[in-house]
Amino acid sequence: MKLRLIVRQFGQRGANPLFRAVDRAEAVAMTVLIAVSVVAWLVVAILAGRWADHETRLTQLADRGVHPVWATQLESGAEAATASELDMAWVPAEWKLPDGREGHGPIAVALNSRAGQRTEIFINPHGQQVRPPLDSADVYDQVAFTVFSTTMGFGILFAVAYGGVRFVFNRRRMAGWQRDWDAVGPTWLRQDG
Repeated sequence: MKLRLIVRQFGQRGANPLFRAVDRAEAVAMTVLIAVSVVAWLVVAILAGRWADHETRLTQLADRGVHPVWATQLESGAEAATASELDMAWVPAEWKLPDGREGHGPIAVALNSRAGQRTEIFINPHGQQVRPPLDSADVYDQVAFTVFSTTMGFGILFAVAYGGVRFVFNRRRMAGWQRDWDAVGPTWLRQDG
C-alpha cells in the first residue's frame, strides 16, 4: 500500500509543469547513487571485515611462540619516573629465559611499584620482550574497528558524492531557469512600460 503511494507520487511529479527534465534526471541519479552506495558499502564492509579477521588471525599464529615469564624489577617505579610520564615508568628488570639464561631490559610498571616486585611479561623464542599475544576479544575489536572505519569512510564518500550530484544538477537547473527568464523576462518588462 505504502509502496504503491510512493510510486504514484513519483509518477505524478512528471505531470507538474515546473518539474523539468533536469529534475527527473536528478531523481534518477540520486536513486542510482543511493543504490550503488548501499551495495558497495555492504561489499566493502564485508571484505574489510574478512581482511581484518585474516590479518589478526595471522598475527595470532605468529604469536604462538610467545610465552609469559616473570620479570623482577631492579628499581621502583617512582625512582624511574620522569616528569613527562603520567601513570607508568620504565624500569630495568631481569627474567629467566626458557633455556636458563638471564634476560634483561626495561619493562613498563606502575609508579607505585617497588624494586624486587615481579611483573608478568611476554617474550619471543629469542628471549626478547614483546607485546602480549592477541586473544579472541582483540581479534573481534580489530574487525569491529575496521568495519566501523570503513562505514565512516563510506559515509563521508557518500556525502561528498551526494553534494557533488546536487551541485551539478542545481547548476543545470539554475541555468535552465535563467534561459527561460531571458526568453520571457523582456516581454514582461515591455508590458509594464
